[in-house]
Amino acid sequence: GKNTREGSQDYQDWLEQRDRLLKQSLDSGIHFRDVERAWVVDDVLTHPMVHLRATAVRVLSQNVATVNSVHPDSFGIGSFRGRWVFFGFHGLLNLIGLLPLAGSLWFFAQRRREILSYCALWSPWLALFTFHALVYAEPRYLLPSRPLLCIMSALAVTQYLNSRKSLATELSENGTLVMTGRGWAADGSNGEREVIRTRVKV
Repeated sequence: GKNTREGSQDYQDWLEQRDRLLKQSLDSGIHFRDVERAWVVDDVLTHPMVHLRATAVRVLSQNVATVNSVHPDSFGIGSFRGRWVFFGFHGLLNLIGLLPLAGSLWFFAQRRREILSYCALWSPWLALFTFHALVYAEPRYLLPSRPLLCIMSALAVTQYLNSRKSLATELSENGTLVMTGRGWAADGSNGEREVIRTRVKV
């Protein structure tokens, strides 16, 4: 049978390269790990842009979920089928999937001066993300860290709501709201006016 599934030409190429490295190791008497390490370093230095592009693809694939086993025109949910269902499904799926990441970035912005104090929340995600960006990536590989992203998102939303509540309370205690704008004066002329509303605490 086939050694690899259809479409895995990159893996087949690696098997051939691995056989060449094994032969080089046997011929030279150098341990295979040392031969492999030297080949990896030399390949990165020789083709830096290729490796940067591959890393960018892995970074994207970690955060964007796609269905590769079905052609867009054949994709369907129930009785709804077609390309528009395919792209609509992926748009909604990835919007939901990226919300915790966006909320975590919001959390970082709120607490940028004390972010090291929360390393237990973001370091697992960063470790998984960095490792798979350099090796091999799929969205499911970040699932163990997703609950932590949700916690940071919840903290960011909570701080925002609390700040809004504090601001409303402060305005209520001050009792004064000033609004300026353009309007019609009592004599019919168009001019600047200022309206001051004062709440009196009883």
